[in-house]
Amino acid sequence: MEFTAMARGEVIGKKPVQTADEAERLPGPPGADATGIEPSAGAPEAPADAEKSAQTDDQTKQQAEPSSADSKAIEPTTKSEPEAPAKAKATPIRGPPTPAAWYTIREFCAAHRLSISMYFKLKAEKRGPRETAVGSRRYVTFEAAAEWRAAQKEATAA
Repeated sequence: MEFTAMARGEVIGKKPVQTADEAERLPGPPGADATGIEPSAGAPEAPADAEKSAQTDDQTKQQAEPSSADSKAIEPTTKSEPEAPAKAKATPIRGPPTPAAWYTIREFCAAHRLSISMYFKLKAEKRGPRETAVGSRRYVTFEAAAEWRAAQKEATAA
């Protein structure tokens, strides 16, 4: 017997074909059926009269119950949320964020609508704001920025 590789339906855009065997299957996981259980080899066999009475009991049960696939399906369960502890821990209340004490060069340029290259051009001409060094970083304080704006206003007025 030779097998050929076939593409799945979702790959080629066709719906899978349902065969007769698939239509007869019950929904849900396979369960232990009374008809599917075979007696083990070491177990004693029941007398024939007991089997007939068991079959008649099964037949009466089948007649009483509707023969639908839903009768043997697993019942759905409701989803329950885990219960919260009696006293939930409240998140700490935080105050307003601490305002920054100075601008970085990039923030200064954004606040004053300057490009970074223009900032360094003004700095090279000694017309830039006063900088504060913290380690290897350079900052412009709000006071220095206000002084620089006042100096720029005076320079354009003169």
